[in-house]
Amino acid sequence: MNTNPASIVVTNGGESSKVTLSTTSAQSVAFLAGQRSAVVTVTVTSFIRRGPNPVAVVDADQYLLANIPYRIHGINDGDKLAILGTAAGLAYITPGA
Repeated sequence: MNTNPASIVVTNGGESSKVTLSTTSAQSVAFLAGQRSAVVTVTVTSFIRRGPNPVAVVDADQYLLANIPYRIHGINDGDKLAILGTAAGLAYITPGA
């Protein structure tokens, strides 16, 4: 059993979003100015890409295991995250955390 504590910044709320995943790439909403990072958790193994109008590609983009919170860095103003699931699932995204 993993007993390492997770470290996140708790925001004032209203910033998190949920993206429905399938085997087709889906985009998050655009990140606002100053939101340079995000915590992302997917419920199914997925692939992820960042950019102004990204499309995630199987076996070409960053691989995410299911049910693990990932801190994503390097986000630019207006960027979106494209996430492609290996099956139907959800992605939970909290910017600025």
